Formats: sequence, structure tokens, C-alpha cells
Amino acid sequence: MVIAMDQPYKRPPITEAIIELRPAEPLDSRLITKAEAKFRKSYPLSQNFNSVGWLINPMTQSAEMHQQSVGHRLCTNDQTDMLTITTTSFSVARLAPYPGWEIFRKRAENDWHQWKSIVGSHQLSRIGIRYINRIDIPVEPTEKIDLDKYLKCYPELPDDSFKSLKHYAMQLVLPLENDCQAIINTASVPAPLLNHASFLLDFDISREINLPQRDDEIWDLIDKIREHKNYIFEQCITDKTRALFNE
Repeated sequence: MVIAMDQPYKRPPITEAIIELRPAEPLDSRLITKAEAKFRKSYPLSQNFNSVGWLINPMTQSAEMHQQSVGHRLCTNDQTDMLTITTTSFSVARLAPYPGWEIFRKRAENDWHQWKSIVGSHQLSRIGIRYINRIDIPVEPTEKIDLDKYLKCYPELPDDSFKSLKHYAMQLVLPLENDCQAIINTASVPAPLLNHASFLLDFDISREINLPQRDDEIWDLIDKIREHKNYIFEQCITDKTRALFNE
């Protein structure tokens, strides 16, 4: 069953949100350069993406490194809104503070239309979204956290002798409705806040088969993928965790 959250959280734990679309075949690098110049009006800061390779001369037994530009990462002056355009992908990202789905989706769709006006229509090989969440739980320095009070997705340990666990990392891959797949990464991470313990919930949800190619169908699918993300997120946390997001 797929649901969407009707009431957004006061302080969503999202540290980064990404919408990505990949063409089935690499694009001409000259189109990427043209698009980068066009997008500079909205994203003044730009950084090149280079591929690195080695040319090996068997006669002289020497190797020469060469680099080739494959795209650009652009961002706004405050570096919270980002656009990555390469010969193999188009992605829009937002760092915290997250402004909400409607604002983020609208920017991504507008950028997509502008992107297509420059590079043209190309068959897609992957459509997906990724949401990286950091759960910050208040805890005293000597206190141990019962993970099951906050998370439903964590490593279950055999007995109390493992309660001194210092770190964990776990990945799950799940098939979903609508020919989608979810990759869930969860781990303990260094806490940026004093007297807190922090945990990662990273959802990468995508579809790579039977992909729509019309824009309206593409964005309908992205909305469905977002519903998958919301459902999985809600299944991975408890009411005690939800309360943290509304403090």
C-alpha cells in the first residue's frame, strides 16, 4: 500500500533530496556546455565534472593521464539548490532546510523542461529520487539508546552482550509496486549536535524498466516514487521519532 504524508513535519530530517533522470545513451558534451551557459542565470556557481583516464604507450612503457569534461554541477549562491548535468544524467538536488515537495518538484520540472529545450528528447534508462535523512536523538553521554524506540529498521542483535555496539551500517534492497525498487541504507553517523546520537535513513527509489517517455507520464511516475518513499520512511520510524520532527 502506498500513501503520502498529508501533514508535513515542522522540522523534517531531510539533509538532501534528489530527483534524477538518466538518458539511455550518453549525450554530446557540446550540448552539456550549451546547457551549462543557459542554467548559469539560475545557478551562478559552477564546477566541472571530469572523467580521468590513462593513455599507456607499450613501446615506451609510459602512461599519461588525461581528463575530459563530462558535465557540471551548478548551484545557487547560498549553495542549497543544486543542478547536476552530465553526458549521462540530469539531477536536481536540495540541501537542508527542505522547503517541501511542491516547491522542490516545481523547480525540478521547470529545469527539466529547460534542459530538454536545449538537448532535445532522449529515451530514458532510469528515473528515481533519493532522500537522505538524519535522525538526531537526544541522549546523555553515558546513556544507551534502545533503537527499537526510535527506528524499525536497524540490526537486531542476538542478546544483551551486544548492547555496547558502537557503529552499524546496513543496506536493504526491496522490490516495489509500479516496477520500482528501493535501496535503503541505514547507519549510525557522527552527531553534529551536543548530547545527541545520530542515525542515517537513506532512501534511493527508482525504476529502470518500462519507463514512460512523455513528460506528463514521467512526472506522474516521480510522484508515485515519492509516495513509495514516504510510505517506507513512515514504516521505518516510530511515534517517538515523529515527535522529534515537530518540536
